[in-house]
Amino acid sequence: MLKLAVHHGEAAQTAGSKGHKSPRLRRLAPLALIVPLLGSGCAWLPDLEETNRYAYGPGNGFQLASMADGEYIASDIADVGGDDVISTGDPLEPFNRFMFAINDTLDIFILKPIAVTYRRWAPDLLQEVVDNFVTNLSEPVTFANALLQGDWEHAETTGSRFLINSAIGFGMFDPATGLGLEHRREDFGQTAAVWGAPSGPYLVLPLLGPSTVRSTLGRGVDMFLDPFQYFTGNTVLDIAGVDIVDDDYETLGYGRTFAEVLTFRSQNIDTLDQVRADAIDYYARIRSLWIQQRRREILNEASEGPRVSDDVTPEVSTAPRQVSAN
Repeated sequence: MLKLAVHHGEAAQTAGSKGHKSPRLRRLAPLALIVPLLGSGCAWLPDLEETNRYAYGPGNGFQLASMADGEYIASDIADVGGDDVISTGDPLEPFNRFMFAINDTLDIFILKPIAVTYRRWAPDLLQEVVDNFVTNLSEPVTFANALLQGDWEHAETTGSRFLINSAIGFGMFDPATGLGLEHRREDFGQTAAVWGAPSGPYLVLPLLGPSTVRSTLGRGVDMFLDPFQYFTGNTVLDIAGVDIVDDDYETLGYGRTFAEVLTFRSQNIDTLDQVRADAIDYYARIRSLWIQQRRREILNEASEGPRVSDDVTPEVSTAPRQVSAN
């Protein structure tokens, strides 16, 4: 139901480091070890109100704001763009609800307990370092998509961010933001929207959560644009016949995936709990909010900052990106 297991995973085979074939299931071993270890703390989880604060910091949060009475702001969705940006249709709703139920069950029993444990017991500095590290690794993809969109200014900002944070912050700290170089993630789904490609229907993916046909295809392109994938391996490259990675390095790739998922979920514990508590139809509410957020991302109107508060209202740019009506 979220950006779970972000951008990754199917089954195949690839050559091992010694030239023999090994099942792709073996590549899941690192996560299979990590998840039970972290999940072992679920029985003694503290009350969320006692958890630490870093989940409200900058990062990969679900960009929502709420009014004092708990009603989520969705009435301004028409002001963000029409069906030319992203389709609001849901012709695949039976399938989507089925996948949503599976994802939600996995989230309730596995991912959320792990995220709560991490948010409660991991030091603030560690959480910030992990967030900065996975964000820095995403900058090359954002840089490539900014170039493909013809957004030279953002490409320059992103390239500068990556160089500064890698050289000075070692990827673990974010001095670039202090210099006025703000992070704004771009993906190929947004690039395709700028080029005028239709979004296709709303689609809930196994583990990956809300998407559209356009965004789903964009995930695959982003894998090819991500230089980190060529060192750690991924299924798309294997299917394409690109087999240049030693199995020993793939642990790094799964570690990165796990860190991205954990960071996102830990930063959205309270947000999603509030959405679930307030919604009559949780599936429909998540669909509506995701579509609103995705429109703003495509139009470069998505704001960073607190995800849920009693006094936050969305700040929408008066000069949105121009997107084709096709």
